[in-house]
Amino acid sequence: MAETDNTEVVNDAEHHRLVLPWDGREGELTYERRSNQLILVHTEVPKELEGKGVGSLLVKAACRYVGREGRPGDRPLVSLRATVASTARRRCVEG
Repeated sequence: MAETDNTEVVNDAEHHRLVLPWDGREGELTYERRSNQLILVHTEVPKELEGKGVGSLLVKAACRYVGREGRPGDRPLVSLRATVASTARRRCVEG
């Protein structure tokens, strides 16, 4: 992976998105909050950053985020897109 400007994913809660600055650009994962669930709506990664793992890092950050807030028996992470759901299954289990 290339070096990033900032390896920290930022939760921009006001705009309902997780943001990862990378090489002067940024990838984002938009979400909605519904009671105890985080609904993953869409990932957006600039064409220049495709294939560098930006989307996976954003989904992994969402997994960590709900892991901190989740309660036993919750289904805290829901995805509206098949590609995000597939990545979430892999990244949330792998850590």
